[in-house]
Amino acid sequence: MIPGFVDALDVSQVQRVTDAKRVYDAGFRVAWAKSSEGVGYCDPKVRGFLAELEGAGLLVSIYSFVRISQGTPQAQAEKLFACAGDVFRTKVMLDLESAAKGVPATQLCDFAEAFVERVLEEGISTPTLYTYTSFLRERLMPEIAKRPKLLALDLHIAQYRSTSAPWAPASYADMPRGLGPWGRDWKAWQYSGNAGFPIDGIEGDCDRNLIRGTPAEVRAWMGYPPEGFEPDMGGTVHPRVPLGRPALDD
Repeated sequence: MIPGFVDALDVSQVQRVTDAKRVYDAGFRVAWAKSSEGVGYCDPKVRGFLAELEGAGLLVSIYSFVRISQGTPQAQAEKLFACAGDVFRTKVMLDLESAAKGVPATQLCDFAEAFVERVLEEGISTPTLYTYTSFLRERLMPEIAKRPKLLALDLHIAQYRSTSAPWAPASYADMPRGLGPWGRDWKAWQYSGNAGFPIDGIEGDCDRNLIRGTPAEVRAWMGYPPEGFEPDMGGTVHPRVPLGRPALDD
């Protein structure tokens, strides 16, 4: 771990957690689990991932791989929550990395704003925006720089140095820069797609990430209470019903 950063990973149905305790012992402290894609898909492993990884001591949350062509942003935000089964309680992530050619930046940004607004209606803290450097520069810029609601989001940037060999950053000098209106002020960085770079306790290639902050700062940023606040927190996924919203049926 580089000082001032927390190691994180993200998982979806293509991975299998063989031993969540080994993941924790390998130094990882945060995990995002894919919950939904568009309006028609729930990741079948999301609830299990959340329970297993939080049970081993990791901080967990969920993300939506949004599809501009598949339903409204509001419906896709609702799908994100429904698929996770209300076990989430933390900052969620908007994964905006794909759209058909010809979809203008104005439409992409309108979609993202509406998704964020729907999440905020649930009493959840402001989502994180995940995207690739190339998508940010080629599909979202310069329009996104005109959108205060989107600029208020913490940026989770995907930028790999190698997609075919193991690589991990050694210092601050290795880190992304030139990210449009965010400059170098990103919050999380997905630096490896993990080709040939296994994570102990995970079967299958698994993305590696760094999050800025100390463990206590990252814990607060994700929406968890301070360490020790809940006496039964270790090993238990606490159902959370966001403010102003009834529990969703399975």
